[in-house]
Amino acid sequence: ALLGFNIKVKPRDEWEPNNFDGDYFWDPMVAVQKLSIPVLAFFGEKDTQADPIQGTEAYRAVLKQAGNPYSRVEFIAGVDHNLLYCETGTLKERQERSRQGWTNYAPEYLDILEEWLRNLPE
Repeated sequence: ALLGFNIKVKPRDEWEPNNFDGDYFWDPMVAVQKLSIPVLAFFGEKDTQADPIQGTEAYRAVLKQAGNPYSRVEFIAGVDHNLLYCETGTLKERQERSRQGWTNYAPEYLDILEEWLRNLPE
């Protein structure tokens, strides 16, 4: 059992190739590159739900190409997908997080968010 689930892996001869036309493989950069509204994107170093390095690089590149002057992409060390301090960023750690743990945001996340909002044009 994996993480308490009874998951069975198909034998190799039953494996199917990935369907890159499916919704699971949708590339958000196609939409992001067309945005003209301000964008603030955060990525946490210990995010296990999305690759934070790849995400940071992709968003920075596509937003630069789009030329949106109010876009900003930030990478924050030591935090998970929710931008909360963590040890591992795993689902198990998130499930065991205390109520107080769900308020343990990185101060730089809150500071950057406030600064970005204050500097948006009216």
